[in-house]
Amino acid sequence: MYQFDVPQRDIFQGMKNRFDDNTNPYDVWREQSSKLTAAADTDKKAYIKALFDKMWPEDGYPLFSDLARLFGSKEAAQGLFRKAGYRGLSGFVDGPEYVLFDEVPLK
Repeated sequence: MYQFDVPQRDIFQGMKNRFDDNTNPYDVWREQSSKLTAAADTDKKAYIKALFDKMWPEDGYPLFSDLARLFGSKEAAQGLFRKAGYRGLSGFVDGPEYVLFDEVPLK
């Protein structure tokens, strides 16, 4: 098992349990989804917005998979997240998980 410090402000919050009790995960989800949609090319914005309308804050990984299909590759989907200012995304499979797009120092 590896450990690293998660740069929270630079991660697309694809799971609701990353927030403290005073934070509404849907507010963060709406804010971040708007930022990601705004970073997309005009011809893809409606499709991306429709994806968000069907998802909720634990859907970080399914969202990434759908965007990879839309853009034709995982690298292109990463490009959209990077353009929106995110260094990675979070999701929930067997527990909380993170995907970072760059190398990180492990402890």
